Amino acid sequence: MGWYVLDKYYKSSDEAPAYTTALLLHPMRRKKYIDLNWDPSWCGPALKAAREIWAKYKDLPLEENVGDKADDSRELSEFEKLAQELDVTEDDNEDEFEKFVTASPHKITCSPLQWWCKEEQRLEYPRLHKMAIDILSIPPMSDEAERVFSGVRRTISWDRARLGAWIVEMTELLGNWNKNDLIRVLHVLTGEDDEVINLSATGGNDIDIFDCDNSSQ
Repeated sequence: MGWYVLDKYYKSSDEAPAYTTALLLHPMRRKKYIDLNWDPSWCGPALKAAREIWAKYKDLPLEENVGDKADDSRELSEFEKLAQELDVTEDDNEDEFEKFVTASPHKITCSPLQWWCKEEQRLEYPRLHKMAIDILSIPPMSDEAERVFSGVRRTISWDRARLGAWIVEMTELLGNWNKNDLIRVLHVLTGEDDEVINLSATGGNDIDIFDCDNSSQ
């Protein structure tokens, strides 16, 4: 019975291209995982769907390095001109997606999303890393989104029913950042003395307010 259920969902993998794409973009999985563990009849449609997603990213313009712009404006030295003449390297026009998924998998010490957020991946795969971050940022379940809806309902109590959508959105966003320890210090402009609000490491339940005159409240 268990294999019947698994087979049912495996056959539907081409209907959820994000799942296949996430596997292919996992540094420890890639195409080798699919070749070894999937039925050959499933691989073709799933890979085709992943390539269709990649088609939306492969021609994105590359980000220009500000430092390179500054270097272009200055006159090259004789040594740099000679180095350019002797440079025999060519631009790498290899497809980033195919280059990555066909490479050998290797172990990583962080999550796939954290791995793709590193600077070396941005430089090695300037377009593919954007696709990887988008795909791997998708929540695997709807639980978190449903919890947000429940939290918003508690925020908009009956005496707060006139709160605007923008205020509610900002409130929930800051609450999520606080919950995940993404906010450590807030500088609040009060119009008189600027206040610094330090959020506690235990989730921000205890707030200490200090003004710029070093007096505490």
